[in-house]
Amino acid sequence: MPGAASLAVFFTWPVAVPAYLVWSRGWKRGLLAAMAFVGSLAVLYLVPFFVAGYAVWGAAFFKTG
Repeated sequence: MPGAASLAVFFTWPVAVPAYLVWSRGWKRGLLAAMAFVGSLAVLYLVPFFVAGYAVWGAAFFKTG
């Protein structure tokens, strides 16, 4: 794969995957699959964020104000 193509895939996959799921499975099942994809993506990004915050600052990381 040429360098420009891999760069394009890298930047467009968060939008391209849900769009492909809706296109390939129809709007009902595709929307459900796209929502599951976005939900799992959120978990994959948020869980390490909170674990790292707790590892660095302890319980103070969760306190507001």
